[in-house]
Amino acid sequence: MPLKDKSHATDANATADEATSVDRELDDDAAAVEAISLAALSGEIMTARANKSSLGKRAAREERGKRSIAYQHTEPYKQVLDSSGMPFDVRSCKYCDAVFSFRGGTTSAALRHLKSAHPQQFPGTGEGTSLQVIVEDGVSADAPFEESKADQPDLAGFSSDNGQEFQLAEHKPRSARHGSKRRRYDEDSPSQRPALTSNQIAISHFLENYKEMMSPPKRLQFVKLLSYHDREAEMYNVLDDDTRLEYIKQFLEENPPTTTEHETEA
Repeated sequence: MPLKDKSHATDANATADEATSVDRELDDDAAAVEAISLAALSGEIMTARANKSSLGKRAAREERGKRSIAYQHTEPYKQVLDSSGMPFDVRSCKYCDAVFSFRGGTTSAALRHLKSAHPQQFPGTGEGTSLQVIVEDGVSADAPFEESKADQPDLAGFSSDNGQEFQLAEHKPRSARHGSKRRRYDEDSPSQRPALTSNQIAISHFLENYKEMMSPPKRLQFVKLLSYHDREAEMYNVLDDDTRLEYIKQFLEENPPTTTEHETEA
């Protein structure tokens, strides 16, 4: 073959190779673009699903909040938008000018206000009737009034493992504190037992129904709250189930786990 023809053949082969290489690069680029588009679409779908799930949970919480005691003692004030553009209710107390946000279904602030500022409006209470009386009435109709912790008789011989019942230890007379109320019961009836305090009722109910919601350190912290703060225990006892659950969740939000607790759980 003449040298000139060989040169033309070589140039043609080189051109064909370049065209094939370009086609392959274009195919690779198209595949990459398609993969990126699919990944972006998948991310958008996942984000949309997560947002939908979050909105669904929020709507469920808000619906529970509307059935709560606190919500029933408020009235519409205005509706505002949060940072994400979602509307939520701001409601005012029916008995004063206080306003509360029910965003996400939270009711704790309104509950505390209702209990402290308007105790006569709290469910089941009336003029001259305290929350403590209602709690005691639900436990024992025979107990005329509650005895403070410091004035209770010592309890001995109780075992939660074998189910042995309470035994009254020898009672030592104590001087009554100013303003304290002592339980009146018949000294001739040793079988008569003092009624549980509101603190004990609340703690017992929590441990039977909600203890799995908390880690052991948080569980102990919540039990101490109910044990040392009578008003918190009284409020816990008169709440309905939905509002009581919201009250516990609010406690967890206000008391997040510490680093030590995270390490303990791990």
